[in-house]
Amino acid sequence: MKTMSNQTPKSSLALMKQLSHSIKQGLATGERYVELLNVLANDQDPAVLLDATKDLTKLDLTSDYVKLPEHYNFADYYLIFIDRLLGLLKAQNTRLQGDHNDLRMQIAELGEDVAFKFERRIETNEVCFADQEYHLALFSLDLEHRVLGFNSQALVDFFVANHSYQTANDLQTAVAPLINLAKFVQNELNFTIDLGILDTDNQFGYYLNRPDLHTTVIDKLFVATADTGYFLMNLPESNGAELELENQVKLQIKFDPQLEEPQWYFMVQDQASRVSFFDLLLSSDLIQKWYLDNRDDLAVRPSNLSGLK
Repeated sequence: MKTMSNQTPKSSLALMKQLSHSIKQGLATGERYVELLNVLANDQDPAVLLDATKDLTKLDLTSDYVKLPEHYNFADYYLIFIDRLLGLLKAQNTRLQGDHNDLRMQIAELGEDVAFKFERRIETNEVCFADQEYHLALFSLDLEHRVLGFNSQALVDFFVANHSYQTANDLQTAVAPLINLAKFVQNELNFTIDLGILDTDNQFGYYLNRPDLHTTVIDKLFVATADTGYFLMNLPESNGAELELENQVKLQIKFDPQLEEPQWYFMVQDQASRVSFFDLLLSSDLIQKWYLDNRDDLAVRPSNLSGLK
């Protein structure tokens, strides 16, 4: 009995110390959480906002002894982060709606019924900005490796196919803040970005998902131009074709004849490097119908970022 009485106080003391330590840890975590939230809500430095967001996504708020009030989840921090950056860019057509139970982003031109959230894709280990009706991942965002990449196929699905009832101008206005966001993180935070079909550089190649292309698909475009006043012409090296549209905008579909295994790709050229393949898909009924009707052959590669992480 004497031995047991000596052990019991030691055991109780150990439990008391453990409880005290756990409570201190829980309170310290809560204080850190509040501190990071304040930074994310108020700081004006993009680099500081990035660090705070990364820290919040890694913070473990579970505690057996200290119950924190309801809080945001992993994906919400990404949404708040890009909302803060869009605020720094003075974007006028995006806004956060809801609270920690249902935080979402809306883009004015798409209407109140269209909402976006970040979703974690287990199969690809990506965090993606996706609409909440079709769950199409418009772009992925990797804060740790500083990579932002648009998914060209999802952009076509969402804007060109599913929102074809809206005007090209409205859809271009809707996607503009996302493009500006990508360029901002590239310039201010040294992100690697892939704009995909949103890229307006005259030298950018929109590579097809399938490396080969049967020329009958190009013949279909030739037939479609018959009554339009546009002329589809062969390229000088017989490595594709070129179609000249309004405002001296040219669409080429071609391959590099110097490569042993040539891959087909689109190029869009205009005098000011302001027009993307995405713009043509929205503004040209001719190009849009041809592309969607032959999408199995013409689909642009979803992303050019594989292997960069």
